[in-house]
Amino acid sequence: LVERDDIDLIIIATPWNYHTEMSVYGMEQGKHVACEQPMAMTLEDCWKLIEVAERTQKHCMYLENCCFNGEELWVLNMIDQGVFGDVNHAEGAYIHDLRKHMMDANYYENQWRINHHETKNGNFYTGHGLGPTSFYMDIGRGDNYDYLTSMSSREDSLSAGARMENFPVKQFACGDMNTTLIKTKLGRTIMLQFDTHTGRPYSRLNNVFGTKAAHQGYPSRLYVGHDELQWGHSRLNDEEYKTY
Repeated sequence: LVERDDIDLIIIATPWNYHTEMSVYGMEQGKHVACEQPMAMTLEDCWKLIEVAERTQKHCMYLENCCFNGEELWVLNMIDQGVFGDVNHAEGAYIHDLRKHMMDANYYENQWRINHHETKNGNFYTGHGLGPTSFYMDIGRGDNYDYLTSMSSREDSLSAGARMENFPVKQFACGDMNTTLIKTKLGRTIMLQFDTHTGRPYSRLNNVFGTKAAHQGYPSRLYVGHDELQWGHSRLNDEEYKTY
């Protein structure tokens, strides 16, 4: 495919372990690359993608679809328009009960997704939450991450599901819930969560807090201060909400 002359860009949406190798090969064959997340599983591979993109002068785009969803773009536009004032804190997540899918022999090829949960702990699917919050805070465009602390709960729910489904693997390294706190160079904070083990309703949180406004997602709720203090937990009514 990448050796054809009538193709300018390739889209990579394969199991994670192939992403870096295929992206590098595509660029070295003269093609622009757009790759599903995560583009790399190690820091070494991250730098490899950068080196090859700069050497070949080919675009290497990170396909994080949640950066471009309607709610996220709406919030980003309000931030750009100054509605939020100074954004000091944001929260993002990937909360999605995938237990049934991960143990389904026909859903993921060779059940590649659950294999990562057998051997890895932490948040290894950061983009759905961290992509939009990075846009909100101009990460790489005026601010940068400084340091983080991350912890996972114990693992109970995926192994319980495995016993119910008679899945051959009964123990997993990945905790049910991972929470990461990030501090930026300009003193902002980000809270990031990852949970694909429990029955929590789907959410990416999409919570943003500024000096003039606050937004909480799933469902979307907006507070705007209008330069005055308000009592209690005020949210815009439907008509006010539509004006934004």
